[in-house]
Amino acid sequence: MWDRAASRRAPWPTEHFPFQSRYVDVDGHRIHYVDEGRGPVLLFLHPAPAAAFMYREFVAALRERFRCVALDYPGFGLSVARSDSLLTLEEYAGAVAGFVDAVDLRAITLVLHDAGGPIGFRAAAMLREFRLVRTVLRFVSTSAAVRALNRRLNLLPRLVSTVAPVRRRLPREVRRTYRALFPTPESRDRILDLLRELARGDDFLERTEEGIRRHFRSRPALLMYGQYDPVRLLGFMRRFEQMFPNHRSRVVRWEGHFPHEGSPERMIAEIIDWMEDVEKGAYGETHAGRRAPDPAHPDGVSLPWQP
Repeated sequence: MWDRAASRRAPWPTEHFPFQSRYVDVDGHRIHYVDEGRGPVLLFLHPAPAAAFMYREFVAALRERFRCVALDYPGFGLSVARSDSLLTLEEYAGAVAGFVDAVDLRAITLVLHDAGGPIGFRAAAMLREFRLVRTVLRFVSTSAAVRALNRRLNLLPRLVSTVAPVRRRLPREVRRTYRALFPTPESRDRILDLLRELARGDDFLERTEEGIRRHFRSRPALLMYGQYDPVRLLGFMRRFEQMFPNHRSRVVRWEGHFPHEGSPERMIAEIIDWMEDVEKGAYGETHAGRRAPDPAHPDGVSLPWQP
């Protein structure tokens, strides 16, 4: 069972995270989340080396138009897992699905990144009420060397806060908060444990893809990747475009794997534009397969992504 004392950790800096923290019990976990604004529901699911804190600028900008809900997975951020043992991907997805039921969210649009992709897709298959905004799946090495560095130096959160944003340097307080998300070696282990689950979770991923094909293939999807994201360069963007024929693709110029931190304003503007089309019912065959040209080529930059 979760420890009540552990759920009273110091809050994140209000200057950068000016939201009320909320908690709900789900399957023995103490889930931390924020719930801001009114309107169509956006549910934000974070990558492995992060928490709801990553989406702070999205929530702040979008809450005027949408109900923005962002949670921390059990054992991440300010959420407390029911035990110290490793959770499976199925359990993470079950926790998200249980959270949706507990908070009574309806007609949800998912905002996904990295590990949030397969977790969110699986939860969506359990609930069958999601529109998909964004998804990225990335596999990171879980070698003994990476694990040791992550345990000792808090390596992965440091990479997110210092190396990943290409176009701007994050404020010192934000960088400190990223490092503080995982204060102990044990908490840092959860990052690599989750990524290892992804790397080994062939059965889980196959079930998830089958759920997408059966229930969500025709749903509108917005796919956004950084120009230098290894995931895009390895061909995952085209793979997801094939999985979701009714997609709109955008490449964020000069960004890597975490454009959320480097160019949040670009992604926010694109989400608003896409959601307006979806809400107007205009997102149909005329939008299917809509792709921004690749900025790697001189004449391949759509105007919204000009620096």
